[in-house]
Amino acid sequence: MNSRVLETVKSFAYLGVIFSSGGRFRDCAEDKLKKSNFAAFKIRSIFENIGLTSSFSRSLLYESSVLSVLLYGSEVWGLEVGDILEKAQVRFFKNLYFLDKSTPGYVVRLEFSIDSVEIPIVSRAINWLCKLLDMDESRYPKICYRRLLYLDSIGICYQNWVSTMRAFFERAGQIGLFHSQSASLIRGSKEIILNALRLSFSRIDYDRAVKSSYCPVYGHLLGHDNWVLGAPMALSRARLLFQLRVQNTRSQTFYWKGRVQRFLPSRFCQLCSLQAPDSFTHLVLSCPNLTRGRLRFLPLLSDRHTESEKMAIILSTRENLGMLLEFVEWAFSFRVSPDPRLESSDHHAQLPIQFSFVFQFI
Repeated sequence: MNSRVLETVKSFAYLGVIFSSGGRFRDCAEDKLKKSNFAAFKIRSIFENIGLTSSFSRSLLYESSVLSVLLYGSEVWGLEVGDILEKAQVRFFKNLYFLDKSTPGYVVRLEFSIDSVEIPIVSRAINWLCKLLDMDESRYPKICYRRLLYLDSIGICYQNWVSTMRAFFERAGQIGLFHSQSASLIRGSKEIILNALRLSFSRIDYDRAVKSSYCPVYGHLLGHDNWVLGAPMALSRARLLFQLRVQNTRSQTFYWKGRVQRFLPSRFCQLCSLQAPDSFTHLVLSCPNLTRGRLRFLPLLSDRHTESEKMAIILSTRENLGMLLEFVEWAFSFRVSPDPRLESSDHHAQLPIQFSFVFQFI
């Protein structure tokens, strides 16, 4: 151009946004992922130091300090990479509350009552769409928008920002609003669009949780109010409560008072000779050597219920969960230092106890 050689590069950063030669923004998403992880590490240190007792306050700090970094400029580049950005949000809550790394994202979103990261992206994109529609036709952003709108109308939708926005409007049942191309109408209906999308995403998460074989107990908890979110409590206590609520069937890890207790269902219970799986459910509901504590701390449960339903009953109310915490602290003490009265001659009871200090976040 003008006798100057233009360099061809695979990617280029402009105003904090990475543009790739392929026209996709996955590299940009990965870059924001790394930056948000650093911000998340900093904010977790704050949580540890200042002793916040409100889950709601923790979520607000997350939105202002981490989500703002993750979604910088996402109204332009983020509509098609929500799957990548969602990883950062799910990882933050897993790390903060010491949840198992394999805990599904839909369980995390339901448990902490958080939107899919695509909701704030679409919110920002709607604001940008309204600005575009209000612009003078001679401005370059408006010229680009009109070109994308034309390409969408003739079926060229690949990597087309307008096509992706139209799909979100259609999913919200507001395709007529999109076709109106009226900034005032779209701006006035923004919350209607976002609420419809929230309902759509949450229904998918709910259905997956109900059918989940990974967290069967959690599916039974969905019909109960999650009082843990609104209750003021120390972070260490909140961690254990959330870990109990979202426990899975494969490997169960609980952190309490700077230590970790691991249950491996592939092995036998360490405290009895029934050759039952070494699971938290067995510890709470049926381990015969813990009957005394079970009668003392836990509510009586009908045999008509399945094990998952019994655990859900215990985990669903403040009173029952409080009793469960007392039972857990009592029962865990035997796994740490087994009481001679609980020792069995069976060799499975002599398996080494998996117990260690926690020196770092998951």
